[in-house]
Amino acid sequence: MRRFEYREGASQKFWEVAVEGPSLLVRFGRLGTQGQEKPKACKSAADAAAQLEKLVAEKLGKGYVEVASASEPATKSTPKPVPATRPAPAGPVGYWVRLRDGRGRELVVQLQGLDVFTIEGDQRLGQTLDSAADAKAHFERVVMTRGKRGYTVVDTGVVEPDRVIELDAVDEDPFEGTIDYTAGRYKITFESEPALPIAPGVISTLVARIALVAPRSVQLVCDLGNPGRAWQDALAGVELPSLTGFIFDTPFQTQTRQGENSIGDLALVLRASPKLEKVFACGALELTPTEHASLLQLHLSGNPLSLELAQGLGASRFPALHTLALSFTSDASGPDDGAMLEALLQLRAPRLSTVHLHSIADVPAFIGALCKRGVPASWKTLALEGTWAEAYDLDELQPAIEANLHALRSLEHLFVRMDAEEIMALRKLLPSARNRDDVADPLLPDAYDGW
Repeated sequence: MRRFEYREGASQKFWEVAVEGPSLLVRFGRLGTQGQEKPKACKSAADAAAQLEKLVAEKLGKGYVEVASASEPATKSTPKPVPATRPAPAGPVGYWVRLRDGRGRELVVQLQGLDVFTIEGDQRLGQTLDSAADAKAHFERVVMTRGKRGYTVVDTGVVEPDRVIELDAVDEDPFEGTIDYTAGRYKITFESEPALPIAPGVISTLVARIALVAPRSVQLVCDLGNPGRAWQDALAGVELPSLTGFIFDTPFQTQTRQGENSIGDLALVLRASPKLEKVFACGALELTPTEHASLLQLHLSGNPLSLELAQGLGASRFPALHTLALSFTSDASGPDDGAMLEALLQLRAPRLSTVHLHSIADVPAFIGALCKRGVPASWKTLALEGTWAEAYDLDELQPAIEANLHALRSLEHLFVRMDAEEIMALRKLLPSARNRDDVADPLLPDAYDGW
């Protein structure tokens, strides 16, 4: 195997790679440990050789240096061995502290056995001490030093045995992507090819890191790798109490392009994040009936949103929800307006006041069906938009609005897409009518910029 080592400050690790037929065998870990092995399937032996050279170039670009192979004698500078595994204690194995300075910058300091980690943005520093007492003293010294620099403690917690993670693991194969932690948002970009499944262990490690770093929000980006249902599986038994925002969106891709992206059941995302307030998700979305006490905003885009999702939404209960934005589909063929309307009227959300609906197949017919059933009393703002193929003609909307003035007058704002002259004519019938362009689109990335 070819061996490469990286030595900078407290970061001391190795990476080894070899071609074995149509596969690559990768071994990586901290210097002085056995590390862990990960096979990587390729199309052929030639493809494996090409992948090897590509990975080697990436490692050299990150500062790794090629050294003697693993079968040759270790260099004299090899640091003191650290046991590859330690017996898991019955109780907590460490502690973590999250700190924030006056400019909103955050970091986490974690004590894990003999190790102390400082995680700041996408930078991580780790140090292994000689004894538990030394590790504890170093941990306290780091926290105290940061306090003198203007940081204050905003959250603390314990590290349970099942949450112990190898932080370096997500920097190596098989994770192909980037992690960015800025201003409280943890952004994970999956960059592998969509045909190559992401190892469930990698997803579990990423979820564990989120639990450790405790960000305010998480964004998952598919470029083009797709976490799929492995994301929901990794959330089993996990709680992410710091999250108030969750984003599953690739802003540089169209809604149609994101049609295959998936994270499994959104109900499991909600269940793992009891304090979640805002969700923005685009793709092949799933939602089974659920209840969430803290959710305030829900923004969903599909191509199309499925009938099963509509049924799950209609059977859910969100007592705090005040804003709901749905884009049924981006194609001109149109969704099932009736199923979505039924879901909206069945949804138990007594505080829901703002509803944005995009890509309705027939806006005038939708208005008629809604008013026939009765506009919910809590709704105060309703924004309606048709498919790309729909002609926005006052002659089509005006009869529907005139026939339902008694129901629509309960709204404070009704946004529909018309030109200025048509809106002025419409407002003579319904003063609350406004042009759809006069309100921000809650299904564009701007909606979650501040999360």
